[in-house]
Amino acid sequence: MNNLKKEQIIFFKGNARVKAVLECARCLEEYACDLVTPIEILGVVSRPGEEGSRCDDGESIIRVPSGSRRIDLTDHIRSELLVLVPLKPLCQEGCKGLCPRCGANLNREQCSCQPDTRDSRWDALKKIK
Repeated sequence: MNNLKKEQIIFFKGNARVKAVLECARCLEEYACDLVTPIEILGVVSRPGEEGSRCDDGESIIRVPSGSRRIDLTDHIRSELLVLVPLKPLCQEGCKGLCPRCGANLNREQCSCQPDTRDSRWDALKKIK
């Protein structure tokens, strides 16, 4: 951060909260969840023509045009919130998912499909006899 000594520094700190609508990976139902994260962004007031840069320690900073009354932090906040979205979202921990035969949502109804106890992966070995 030695290269920032003579520049005006702005520090943005707060919390970002958004209500996201996700689709469950098991039952394909939509559900709402809150995504909350602390936000800390370092801004440097720049002279005309300067672009974003990085500090010596690799921390990402933004350049704020001199005399700005508004600063758009949307992209920075969005990237912090996107990290919180689960790779395999579940509507609830014990979600039963869909029946592989009839497609019924097993969280809401019991299907009448008979479970297949036969494992077709072994059929080729049965033909050897």
